[in-house]
Amino acid sequence: MKTHRSVAKGRDGIAAGACMPAVSLLLLLLCLSLASLSCLDAGNATEAQKEELLQAVREYWENHRNYNPGTTSGVGEMTYAEVAGDEAKVRVEIILGYAQPTEGAGYKETTFLLRRDGDSWKVTHDGFIGEEVRY
Repeated sequence: MKTHRSVAKGRDGIAAGACMPAVSLLLLLLCLSLASLSCLDAGNATEAQKEELLQAVREYWENHRNYNPGTTSGVGEMTYAEVAGDEAKVRVEIILGYAQPTEGAGYKETTFLLRRDGDSWKVTHDGFIGEEVRY
């Protein structure tokens, strides 16, 4: 005995829900491509260079700034590092507010320019204030 299944069809004659897997797949691919874009632009620095550059920015921030940026807790994570010969451009998160994020801390992504000075890196431009650094 044959049973008849009724399928609801839209105005164009396509069964309702027939396009859902394709739409879901398209949305999934779109989400994955957008997520991967944020991972692509991390710069060309090696892990060793990133560590040296982050240390140089932290050294500058803690010991060589000639201004008070208000309530900050220091330098957080590095989000970008590009090295070209003896020059580098890095973006780091400056921690604003209190030390613990649960106490209201925030982050300001800030760009610093550095130049190799012998065996170490020195900050030459402070993006937090937008000025050249003079030692």
